[in-house]
Amino acid sequence: MTSGIRSVLLVSAAFVPAALAAQTVSPATTATPQAAADQIQDIVVTAQKRREPLQTVPVAATVVSGEAFERGGNFSVEDLKRLSPSLTFDSTTSARNNSVRIRGIGTNTTSSGIEPETSTVVDGVVLVRSGQSSASQLLDVDRIEVLRGPQGTLFGKNASAGVVAINTNNPTREFEATAAAMLTDDHEYQVRGAVSGPLGPVVSGRIAGFYRNFRGNAVNVFNGEHLNGAKSYAVRGKLLFDLGNDFTAIAIADYGHTNSDCCARPLRELDLAGSTRAGIERPSLLPVVAGPKNRFVNNDTPLKDNSRSFIGSLQIDKGLGDFTLTSITAYQYFKIDQQLDDDQTSNAPVAGGQPFKQAITSNEGVNGYTQELRLASPQWDRFDFVAGLYAFNANVLQVSSNIRRRTAVPQNQLSTFRSRTEFTNYAAFGQGNVHITDKLTVLVGARYTYDKVTNAFSRIDDPLAPFRNRNTVYDKRQTNKDFSWKAGAEYKFTPDVFAYATYAQGYKGPGFNVSSDGTTADPLIRPESADSYEIGAKVRLFERRLAFNIAAFDATYENFAVTANDPATNSTRLLNAAELRTKGFEIDVEARPFTGLSLTAAAAYIRSRFDVPAIPCYDLQTAAQGCLNVTPTVRAQAIDGGRVPNSPTWKYNVAATYVVKSGGLPVDLDFNAGYVWTGRQQLLLNQDPEGKIGSYGLVNLSVGASSKDGNYRAEFFVQNLTDKFYVTAIGAAQSLPGSKIQFLPRDESRYVGVRLSAAFR
Repeated sequence: MTSGIRSVLLVSAAFVPAALAAQTVSPATTATPQAAADQIQDIVVTAQKRREPLQTVPVAATVVSGEAFERGGNFSVEDLKRLSPSLTFDSTTSARNNSVRIRGIGTNTTSSGIEPETSTVVDGVVLVRSGQSSASQLLDVDRIEVLRGPQGTLFGKNASAGVVAINTNNPTREFEATAAAMLTDDHEYQVRGAVSGPLGPVVSGRIAGFYRNFRGNAVNVFNGEHLNGAKSYAVRGKLLFDLGNDFTAIAIADYGHTNSDCCARPLRELDLAGSTRAGIERPSLLPVVAGPKNRFVNNDTPLKDNSRSFIGSLQIDKGLGDFTLTSITAYQYFKIDQQLDDDQTSNAPVAGGQPFKQAITSNEGVNGYTQELRLASPQWDRFDFVAGLYAFNANVLQVSSNIRRRTAVPQNQLSTFRSRTEFTNYAAFGQGNVHITDKLTVLVGARYTYDKVTNAFSRIDDPLAPFRNRNTVYDKRQTNKDFSWKAGAEYKFTPDVFAYATYAQGYKGPGFNVSSDGTTADPLIRPESADSYEIGAKVRLFERRLAFNIAAFDATYENFAVTANDPATNSTRLLNAAELRTKGFEIDVEARPFTGLSLTAAAAYIRSRFDVPAIPCYDLQTAAQGCLNVTPTVRAQAIDGGRVPNSPTWKYNVAATYVVKSGGLPVDLDFNAGYVWTGRQQLLLNQDPEGKIGSYGLVNLSVGASSKDGNYRAEFFVQNLTDKFYVTAIGAAQSLPGSKIQFLPRDESRYVGVRLSAAFR
């Protein structure tokens, strides 16, 4: 382990006995009702496929209730980055490519030939593509669990970076209904609602839905329209059958639809120095002026990012004596249609200036089936276990077309590629706990995985006006077998002081580089493996008015898959890095110093670095900067210790809530403040100096008024109070060598709004 990790471990080792002593000297008291209300309550999670307190789970996790998530102004997967400093969110040219990074680990790629690094699980169902969860806003959520580090011994495939587990509300036996509405000053409005209750002696039902309309936060000067907006709706229905004899079943149908003009790509930097086209090129982009705060584009091709998604699942739980057998059967469908303007101008081709007009369309369809069968033992005095079987099959069809119009060729040039990738996965997994004593437990887990991935690819160029100058057809397959395992120990010093140490292996299956410039010589994407060490402590002090969790980790990933832009072919390419290493520590603190006040804080120090022997150079990179001629037509660089994109070394957040309950007021008031600070980071894999951004902090405030019975609430909020502009991604402008584009998050500028909600019980 590194010296930094050792320091954290020594601090932890020194603190736990001190915390134990602090607990010991406190006299035993009987908590009053008010004292109990002010205590930090246990959070129940299913991180180990059982319902158990988070405080006794040997996993670094961030857990938030659906109510708290929405009250903080959060409604999408992107907003998770505000909750845990170990998380960042990748966004690119389409929602289908969006992904969550955990501890710097994540896959941001336009390729449909590889699966995500972080496993997104909705009501027990593993999503094929991470973008499925961001295509429709989070709806009627009970809680969100973010589990950090490899989780393959208990969760579905590809959890080598971690798991985002989204659990939605189940039907209730008592009637209840909720409704909420939101309106902002930058033209966003939402309505949400849910109804739940009994439908018969053994059946309960729940239906929830939402509609959202957002104008967008970028402007197209070509026609004056706003971009990055969306009109979305979703509906989810659940039926819960309680058949007696420890036999329950829950059927879920979830549908979401989004029409969006995402994703605008404002020019961040326009580099035409020394270009013979500079005199004509720059005016052709006007009135757009490139810059770090640019929100404007000049596009004559309409942007489109429309999606439809469906998940249908059936979960059956049957008691077999003291054991519980669980079956989860699911089907999922996801379709997204994309169109973008790739040349950044609305001008026709002119001699000596912009040489072509280019538009890209892309359509992707996903069909997937999963089956999980799991057996949980009772929690015996000395042993318990969870074991299961898992099957996964998904087909991903991608069709993409590049259309160009050149000055010298009157015809449109068309290049279309079609790719069908099939993922098949079978696994057996399990994890057991051996309780050596009432305080000491040893855990052991393992997973055996079989993967088969096939890819059929074809690209056809226009024969009259060839674009890529070659047609390509191939049909490839890969298979792989893997055995990964986990081991660790946990120790309960007292009911409120808990420590653990684990070693876990992670695994992600093979894949393919699917791109518009793909060739038969493209390398296969090899399977990825990980070795992760973690040690942590979870402590509650002062009659549970103060709690903190701390974890230190050191993980190495072999054959990590990365996406790099290749200036020579104007395309992105997926390839294996030689090695990626992430290490650091995380701390979460919660305090309730006096009645009505709740304080939380979290910080993460994450040092993520990677090595790769050959990767495309960045635009205009020189030999002095490390760019070498591998062949007369191929230029590449070697990166040793490069910074992982979108992974700041330091990130922290603090929040405070103060609730005023007074008999003299007709309502209860709550005041909420939050601050999220993100350190400097590199956003480009090729380590282009122009891909670096500085640190920034975001302030969010709200004040709410609730009826005494809690059924009605009104809230005024402001997001990004100081109007701090920031971006979530930077990319190369492929049609403008040396130039950069950027991607805007929802809260890149200040906005204010109101939320109204009501509950009927």
